[in-house]
Amino acid sequence: MNSLKSHQKTASNTSRILKVLLAAAALGLTASCAVSDAAAEKLPEVKADAYPMSLVEALQQRRSARNFKSQALTDEQVAALLWAAAGENRPEQHLRTVPSARNKQEVQVYALSAAGASLYEPATHSLKLITTEDLRPLAAGPQVNFAAAPLIVLIVGDNSKLGKREITYADAGFVSQNICLMATALGLSSRPRMTMEKDELKSALKLGPQLEIILNNPVGYAED
Repeated sequence: MNSLKSHQKTASNTSRILKVLLAAAALGLTASCAVSDAAAEKLPEVKADAYPMSLVEALQQRRSARNFKSQALTDEQVAALLWAAAGENRPEQHLRTVPSARNKQEVQVYALSAAGASLYEPATHSLKLITTEDLRPLAAGPQVNFAAAPLIVLIVGDNSKLGKREITYADAGFVSQNICLMATALGLSSRPRMTMEKDELKSALKLGPQLEIILNNPVGYAED
């Protein structure tokens, strides 16, 4: 994807997804307000021929970035990243891009941006707004430089579906790797991380006791 064209697009047009999220805030929601009853926002379709980089090339070029530019991502980039992380590649059977033990699909992903935090819903390829609070600083934790990434994908495991945390951790690793490879294919960078303020994030997202925050992947244009 041509990075110059992407930059021009984001400079001239506010992301449609962010518009929806910010519109919710304009309706009277405070920055820390949970909005779990918000309607899901449909993401753009992910088309295979839009990403010409081969898997081998993505593996060759994959790097773990430490510093990110604040340049926004396009709707198409966000859609591709979330679909790669946990989307359905065989929707008629509700089967995903990543394997999971006994197909329990116990891993969830959340998209964190300046506009708030949203849950990715694979079956509808959409984002459901959870809060308008910017949770990226909590995901960055003491490594504050990661909060500059325009998108942080938070990977959460539902331990009630398997009962074995080590298996859920392995499945979360598959999700993180897919994010890294799709980021590379899009001309972006990512980095798997475990450092974050887990308790604060769990509270802000109103996650139940069975849900465990495992990893996070900042994604954006690398500065290094």
